[in-house]
Amino acid sequence: MSRTSDIMNSKRMTLIVSIPDNSEEMARACADNGADAVKVHINVQHAVSGRKFGNLEDERPRLEKVLSVGLPVGIVPGENLWLDVDEVREMAQMGFDYIDVFAHFMPAHLLAVEGIGKEVAVGTNYSLAAIRSFDVLPVDAVDAAIIGPEGYRKPLSVDDLTRYRAIVEATVKPVVVPTDRTIRPEDVESLAMIGVKGLMIGVASVGTSLSSIEGSVREFRKAIDQLG
Repeated sequence: MSRTSDIMNSKRMTLIVSIPDNSEEMARACADNGADAVKVHINVQHAVSGRKFGNLEDERPRLEKVLSVGLPVGIVPGENLWLDVDEVREMAQMGFDYIDVFAHFMPAHLLAVEGIGKEVAVGTNYSLAAIRSFDVLPVDAVDAAIIGPEGYRKPLSVDDLTRYRAIVEATVKPVVVPTDRTIRPEDVESLAMIGVKGLMIGVASVGTSLSSIEGSVREFRKAIDQLG
């Protein structure tokens, strides 16, 4: 089990920051302002930020600096890739806490790789029946990435809450909500009310500058701490 999922299982809500660059400075700003974990990317052009990330070797020097900050670090190893088991083992050896991959991109044999957690993402065409099946798999958490590109950066709606709640009810695994919507600190109470265990704030909610990240992480931390 990953350190991040341990935190989710022990707290009412966990604050994860998907940093817009593989930057030690950004990771440290997250740590200093109350984040529980951070998430980084490789092999992908991020849909919301537009930032393009290289492969593991290209990003290694920056990733090692992020890992040195000491927070649990999740990694998105790319999309449309048949992930190599040796590369995932290398990620485990580097100290990554978990990989975060869409279910339809994650090879089944990666579930057996030891030393690194598995967070499985579900997209817009998710099935509640399939989500129930995660309960019998060695999966640490479910990333509810159910907002399509047409919904990016729009406000969180009550309809969104009902869809997230359906996912929470379908599995015993902790459910993580990413801020593909422009989720605000004022939305934290509603997300906690429906049982969301992890809030993963990214560009849509924290921006891309160091100062905006510092301020946003601090405000989300304050809102989560007020949950009691």
